[in-house]
Amino acid sequence: MQQGIQRVSTALGEFSLKWEGERLSRVGLPGQALEGPAVAGCAKLASLLQDYAKGGLVDPAAAKITLADENLRDFQRRVLLALRKVPRGKTLSYAELAERAGSPAAARAVGQVMRTNPWPLIVPCHRVLASGGKLGGFSSPRGTSLKVELLRIEGVVVQRAGAC
Repeated sequence: MQQGIQRVSTALGEFSLKWEGERLSRVGLPGQALEGPAVAGCAKLASLLQDYAKGGLVDPAAAKITLADENLRDFQRRVLLALRKVPRGKTLSYAELAERAGSPAAARAVGQVMRTNPWPLIVPCHRVLASGGKLGGFSSPRGTSLKVELLRIEGVVVQRAGAC
């Protein structure tokens, strides 16, 4: 596989997958087109994303994809690896993820890792909620509305900010 961008049209919109050979280096969410030469990429991952977007009972986080993660700091790697183990339909708080990553006092730092997650859906940052089960943020051109939609696909109902 060459270096470049694989575009995947889904019911949620178009995803951009940036490949460095056999390794996935970045995922662009719908509205976040990545630039570069077109490549065929991984047909299995494309199919999985399409099935997921249609409400299929698949989990992109369970995909056997090698991530180009050599530039991550140790803390980032621990957080993202811990998050990748959170199954479809389950959520956790920033504080719970910090604890799972071995840094129980680092909930705010976990939030920064989520904000810069290069592989949304593959590393499912949409499954991380604020304390009390509130929605929290989501770094996407569609903002938290996409986060709500992804969670809904997984059968999770969340409390929007300001809701009682």
